[in-house]
Amino acid sequence: MQRFWKDMTVVGDALGFITRVGGYFTVVSLIPSLTLTTGLGILAVSEPWAAGGPQLHLLTMHLGELSPQWILLWFLAAVVVSFVMHPLQYSLVQLMEGYWGAGAMGRRLGSWATSIHYLRFDEAQRLEQAALTRHDRAIVLGSADDELATTAYIAGAHTKFLADYPDRTSDIMPTQLGNVLRRYERRAGRPYGIDAVLFAPPLTLSAPDNQVAYLNDQRTQLDISVRFASIFFIMSLGWFCMLIPSGWWLTLCAGPYMLALLFYKGAVIVAHHYGAAVESVLDLSRRATYEQLGLSVPTSLAEERRQNRKLMRLLGERPRDASI
Repeated sequence: MQRFWKDMTVVGDALGFITRVGGYFTVVSLIPSLTLTTGLGILAVSEPWAAGGPQLHLLTMHLGELSPQWILLWFLAAVVVSFVMHPLQYSLVQLMEGYWGAGAMGRRLGSWATSIHYLRFDEAQRLEQAALTRHDRAIVLGSADDELATTAYIAGAHTKFLADYPDRTSDIMPTQLGNVLRRYERRAGRPYGIDAVLFAPPLTLSAPDNQVAYLNDQRTQLDISVRFASIFFIMSLGWFCMLIPSGWWLTLCAGPYMLALLFYKGAVIVAHHYGAAVESVLDLSRRATYEQLGLSVPTSLAEERRQNRKLMRLLGERPRDASI
């Protein structure tokens, strides 16, 4: 018993070390990695490839023999996965946005996926306009309240669908997440002549701490959703490889796959909140950013747009290969 508690103390020390690394790393990297190693490990110890399906008696036996050493090994495996995947977080977000590379395969796949969203966007615009026309006609004719409510609901549903897309068809991306983020990239600073992507670094450095904290919180939620979506997709692939010779047991792969889709849909929802946060911070703190950049605070919207045309040109012309 004394040896057991000594080993558990080692596990506790390891947990304490990781949590001290940072809350962002713990939430975005460590917890999803623990989920992945647990999901793959539970199926692996049941050896489904050896008997045409998971052997529950093996799983029960291994769980009964679980020791602190094995817990520590499992934990260290999750830590390794965390450190490997953590630098890839930005790439994971971009992958789910639809940036699939400039190679032939990436271009073809991106073009095919984008064409589907073009069709959906055009169809939604057509249906929205038709529903609005029917609603206006129903008002003129004095139709019953239920008909007015129905036409208004249909128009609103199509309008909500279009809210997941950029305003211009030329900005449409291959994925739903990419379209939502692109919508806010283009829309955030448009009233002021600001490119939100170029303006974001000085903006976040000059905005008040409470605004930056709110923005970072929304970004962390987006990263968590993206990470769990990728983790459950990897788990689904891992289960598929282990269950190939197991017949109908392959249907188990649908579980983590559905969770991956659920978290992806969650990422799309969070992307709206993140985009709204970017818009709010830009609206509230852009003038403080002008002052930090040594610019005069414009007295009118027209003057602000003229100044920002020059500022965006300056920010966009920074040398990208300069060493710091």
